[in-house]
Amino acid sequence: MRSGDLGNRPWGRLDATNIVTPLASVITNVQLDHQKWLGHTIAEIAAEKAGIIKPGVPVITTADDADALAVIAETAQRLRAPLTVVEKKRDEGMEVALTGEHQKTNAALAVAVVRCLSPQIPVPESAIREG
Repeated sequence: MRSGDLGNRPWGRLDATNIVTPLASVITNVQLDHQKWLGHTIAEIAAEKAGIIKPGVPVITTADDADALAVIAETAQRLRAPLTVVEKKRDEGMEVALTGEHQKTNAALAVAVVRCLSPQIPVPESAIREG
């Protein structure tokens, strides 16, 4: 990795958001996009993205690649961060107005995050369905 690339990473281990402790760490699907900044393999990219995981903070992901899940799960386990893996396209009977199959996955991830945080930020089921 070239040192010049370090300041331009869009998220992950060196992301500016790492200065705060979040209520949850959310990792979308891990693919070979952003290779210039995050790494050349799925495992390298997953390791960078897993850099947002904090000790004891729940992790919610839609990653489905075996290599990515292994890295995320190992990091979560090492940091004692509970891990929830959201299945792709899990719609729970909800309609998603946005086009594209990936939007169903994104919506399922958002619902999983809201439900995970419900002890701290209660959201009525009706509001989840409306959203």
